[in-house]
Amino acid sequence: MTDGDYAPFAATWVDHVLEFSQEFATQYGNSPEPNSTAAAEFSSPERGPQGPWQRGAASRPYELAGGLLMIATAQFLRSLRLLLVPEMALFGFQGITRSTLEASARIAWVLDPAIGVRERVLRGALLELESVRQAHAVELAGGGDGSNYHRQISDLKIRMALLGFVEKEDKRHRLIGFDGEVLPSLTRAVTSLVPHLGLDHGELCYRSLSGVSHSLLYGITEYLEVGEITTPGKTRPVPSLPINAVANAVVLAADSYLFTVQRHAALWGRDDAQVVGKRLELKAAVLGGLNRERIAPPA
Repeated sequence: MTDGDYAPFAATWVDHVLEFSQEFATQYGNSPEPNSTAAAEFSSPERGPQGPWQRGAASRPYELAGGLLMIATAQFLRSLRLLLVPEMALFGFQGITRSTLEASARIAWVLDPAIGVRERVLRGALLELESVRQAHAVELAGGGDGSNYHRQISDLKIRMALLGFVEKEDKRHRLIGFDGEVLPSLTRAVTSLVPHLGLDHGELCYRSLSGVSHSLLYGITEYLEVGEITTPGKTRPVPSLPINAVANAVVLAADSYLFTVQRHAALWGRDDAQVVGKRLELKAAVLGGLNRERIAPPA
């Protein structure tokens, strides 16, 4: 099992990351800084069939990605922190780390600084569309008649049509996207995110986490070792939680969260250099702790 002191040590850094992000946000108001990318997008000259876009159209993707999803990501990170105890359970942290990565990947995709306001609004709408489609399955599974789905999908179609976006349908004439684009898979989204986290084998890490989350044999057996011989020719699997697996999970989860904070800050004209510095500090401490160089977070 892991070094009993390491998980609580890593937990202090997760706490620190969450405290830092909260303090960073309180330095600013609820509006983007003047001359920022977000401020420019909020006053975008984009037009739809009935005239100029309203401010709410451009701010919506920020509300979804920089608001709802970022709140959820912070809560995933809090959940991970609760598992970082001296006698950690073998499984559990993998699923939470995976969820944190997936949420962060969606946020980073919407808050990509390389795209313009129209593409950002489109990406936000694709997130909404996927949510509506998945909620439809939940509605039907609960015995519903699909009325909520039809109302939500109709609202989305009207809103996007008024902004000048064209629907994309599949062969069964179901709405799957707009302007020829569809939502990338989560595997593709996470694979696009991890290079920004400085990981050489990001997809490998993600698939390892997914293997445990889906109870696949290859994922489960990564955390089992050959134990004592119980009867001739047979051994008993012994749980084994390598310390580096914990360290990688903490870095993946906490750094992906901070990366979304960094992207939001850059678009809103805030001092994202503070976030970059914190990311470097986090990785140096958590990975350095593998060699028992346990550096406590700054007060």
